[in-house]
Amino acid sequence: KEWSKAISDGDAAILLFPNDPAAYYHRGSSHLGKGNWAPALADFDKTIMIDSKHAPAYSLRATIRACCPVDRYRDSRFA
Repeated sequence: KEWSKAISDGDAAILLFPNDPAAYYHRGSSHLGKGNWAPALADFDKTIMIDSKHAPAYSLRATIRACCPVDRYRDSRFA
């Protein structure tokens, strides 16, 4: 997949619509697909900060916390 292009598109969307949770969520999903754990978590956190009822962002953030292959991002207390 073209994760880098999707991330760039997300960057552009966030510049145009900085309060749109979908822009952060989709960019976070692209970071997740590319294995960029820290920016994915940051984007899911921002999505949730903007829209506290955004269930898909909670779900993917919990997936990283529960299953990430990198120990420093995996923490079941927050999954």
